[in-house]
Amino acid sequence: MYAPTTSPYGPPASLPPLPGAPPPMVNQPVYDYAPMVSQPVYDYAPMETAAVGSAKKLKAVAGVLGLLSILLLAATITLGVLYGTKGGETTVTVAPTTGPPSGTNPCSGADPGFSSIDCFDSSGNVQALEQAGANVTSGYQGSTPSATITLGVLYGTKGGETTVTVAPTTGPPSGTNPCSGTDPGFSSIDCFDSSGNVQALEQAGANVTSGYQGSFNASGRTPITTPLYAAGLCPVNVHWHLGTEHYSAGQYDETGSGPSTTVSSEQMGYQCTSYDSTDSKFTTAYNWQNCVNMQVGQTYEVHWPSSAAGACGTLNQYQTPFADGVFCNWATVGNTTYEQIGVQAQVFIVVNDESYYYPNLIRGMIVDATSGHGSDMALYTGSTTGSSKSNTVCSQYAPITWQVDRKCWPISASSFDKMCADMKAERDDMSSDLYPHGSRVLVADALAANNQVSADFTTYP
Repeated sequence: MYAPTTSPYGPPASLPPLPGAPPPMVNQPVYDYAPMVSQPVYDYAPMETAAVGSAKKLKAVAGVLGLLSILLLAATITLGVLYGTKGGETTVTVAPTTGPPSGTNPCSGADPGFSSIDCFDSSGNVQALEQAGANVTSGYQGSTPSATITLGVLYGTKGGETTVTVAPTTGPPSGTNPCSGTDPGFSSIDCFDSSGNVQALEQAGANVTSGYQGSFNASGRTPITTPLYAAGLCPVNVHWHLGTEHYSAGQYDETGSGPSTTVSSEQMGYQCTSYDSTDSKFTTAYNWQNCVNMQVGQTYEVHWPSSAAGACGTLNQYQTPFADGVFCNWATVGNTTYEQIGVQAQVFIVVNDESYYYPNLIRGMIVDATSGHGSDMALYTGSTTGSSKSNTVCSQYAPITWQVDRKCWPISASSFDKMCADMKAERDDMSSDLYPHGSRVLVADALAANNQVSADFTTYP
């Protein structure tokens, strides 16, 4: 990993030349790329204390524990989630706390609280709008005319008086995977031709420090500037990289650090600057049950590849390799890839502290106005990433939208472990994404797009 040189923005104005790399480009030609028809996305990678004592002692201990259990149930609401492995060989239990960190709830009290009414008036005329549930036998139609569509929402109690155990099996029933093999399989190319001219499209991951712009002319291509879901894209995969592939001065950069030894042999990227070896939450080991080669105190950049052509809302939405998910229904969408394909990225430093627990990482990046997650986003067009790409070998899966959180966030190890358990419960086999992948070296200025903009996603509903 190259240490960036000094620049007005803190990150690299340029990278040191790679051995054998072509000379830097003096005058970059302005390319007029037609929307990509066939070219778009991705490269990625008991203690059992000997209870010695009489039965009398054991009964006494059991009695005390039983009393404590009753008291805990009365005072605390916990969610225990029981997961099995994909093959069903073992059963593991991930037991997070009661939910993510507290914060302002913008939805609280939004229920207008409409009271129920009589369906018919005193003359027998219908005075309510259409109701549910109805006869759904094919061909059936009700007889009440309707000018409006209403949504009835069934609410449970708000106090959460009971403790719920969710016990999924190893995944949904098997079935045909329409996304399998849809990855077009574009090979990598040399970034520069023999004369030193750029011959690839813009690349990722780039410097995302506020104010930075690359020198690659991406004129005419604007990244998606709303959250991807608002543009009709759904996440089709989740995976993460060891360290970061992007660079954000003061957050995750060449001054960042982590554990003195790593449990992964993958290529390391940048690390968060918030690591503190004197703070136990960064150094206390966690008993990983689902994720592989993960480590407390380490930095990881999580990616959620998303696509308008994904099998959105179906059992086949999440795919490994992720390019199968991205191109699953490609024939049904347009060919402008940076408008149909995007990746959201968020950087985390793992801590052994349940106050940083977030239960649904598989669904997408964390956006929260209270904590600030997603409030400082860098948006630009780039390519797929991975340690097999560099500033000499480029990806042809481009251009695509990137949306990157510029901040580094602490997150509990159990949050990752829960995500890995969720991945094991998907229909497609995601086992090859349960470990951190290697990080790409930072993209050189000549290969980084000049269209980076900022956004605050906490303002979206």
